[in-house]
Amino acid sequence: MAMKVYINGDTVEIDKTGQPLLNIPRNKAIYRIENDEVTIFNNEDRTIYRQDDISSIQNQAGTAIGKLQDVVKYLSKSVVVRGTSVTRTTGGTGGTGEANTASNVGAGEGVFKQKVGVDLEFKSLVAGTGITLGSTADEITINSTTAALFGLFSQTAQGATVTNTTTETDILGTGVGSLTVPANFFKVGDAYHAKVGGTISAQNGDEITIRIKDGATVLATTGLISLQAVTALAWEIEIDFTIRTIGVSGQIFTNGNFAYNRNTGSLEGFVFSDVQTIDTTVINTLMVTAEWNQAKTQDIIFTDMTTLYKTY
Repeated sequence: MAMKVYINGDTVEIDKTGQPLLNIPRNKAIYRIENDEVTIFNNEDRTIYRQDDISSIQNQAGTAIGKLQDVVKYLSKSVVVRGTSVTRTTGGTGGTGEANTASNVGAGEGVFKQKVGVDLEFKSLVAGTGITLGSTADEITINSTTAALFGLFSQTAQGATVTNTTTETDILGTGVGSLTVPANFFKVGDAYHAKVGGTISAQNGDEITIRIKDGATVLATTGLISLQAVTALAWEIEIDFTIRTIGVSGQIFTNGNFAYNRNTGSLEGFVFSDVQTIDTTVINTLMVTAEWNQAKTQDIIFTDMTTLYKTY
């Protein structure tokens, strides 16, 4: 008997001599070839739709497909092949094979394109701007040729206002991203840049201390500085960090400057730097604090912006 197997739209049609025509959704039809017998069955409950010999398999026009390898190629295009199998033991020579497909899992861009016959086709990787590709026998490496500059934090709300108190206070506001670096994230040579700015008021001769901190550790400080008269004018700090060594007793170098506009119209600034021990095996969080040396309502400081990004 002859058994025609062919695709018609989203269905697989099986027309076997002497039996009713079957129309099966492609996502339910799979096949198995064991020795010389072809079985097409339901992928969900494994009920058999039709069975026939390899030599009886025909296309829609009624032309015989041919030998085992031709039937496998043909059915791989005409039937959903995931989970199908081919077993050949005729003549005692033995031999097994399995006709499979591939799929992409997870989010992002997939690399599998399609299966054509017995050939699994995958998309190629193409290096975009600033990217290079390298390969070994087992691995593909994607490298960036551009500077390793990316943002870590951007302040979006005004920070705490420090006034009429001598209490040291964190002046950074909330924002997007994070000021926290995970444990064991730092690498030797890592470099970061931070910029903090806001508004300051003070009477002539009033004193303030600005500290750059990692938790309780003071990375660098302006020390106690005496301000000239300033009324609701801009101030800023720019800070650079470099990780010199890592580990429980790692080392970080900090360099920065603090500057503000005076009522006289001129700018005054202070440069500071320091080297401190830092434990890179734990979580580290950047803080910037302000501490007035006198409690006066005329002394006011707060931040409007903070950005932190990795520069190397």
